Amino acid sequence: MKKKLVVLGLVVMAMLAMLVPGAFAAGTSTDQTQAQDSYTQQAQDYFNQMFEWRKAQVDQMLSYGYITEEQAKAWKQQIDSMKDYMQQNGNGPMMGNGYYGMGPGMMGGGYYGWCW
Repeated sequence: MKKKLVVLGLVVMAMLAMLVPGAFAAGTSTDQTQAQDSYTQQAQDYFNQMFEWRKAQVDQMLSYGYITEEQAKAWKQQIDSMKDYMQQNGNGPMMGNGYYGMGPGMMGGGYYGWCW
C-alpha cells in the first residue's frame, strides 16, 4: 500500500512538472509579442529617420550652393527609390568578405595579411 502511494505521488509530481513550464510560457507570450512590436516600431522609426537625415543633408548641400536644384531633386528621387527598394527587399548584403574592406584577414592575402 505504501509503495502504491509513493508511486502515485511520483506520477502526480511528474505530471505537475510537465504542466508548470507550459503555464509560464503561456503567460509570457503577450510580453514577448509586445516587446517584438516595440522593437519593430523602433527599427521602423530608425529606418525613416535615416532617410530623412539623408534628405536633410541634400537640402543643406543645396543651401550651401554645392549642388543645383536639379541635382537636389535627382538625389531626393534616388533616396526615395532606395527607401522603397529597401522596404520591399531588405537592406541586402553589407561590406564583408574582403570585397570592399581590407580583405579576408590575417594570412589570407588581404592588405594586412602579408608580411611587410
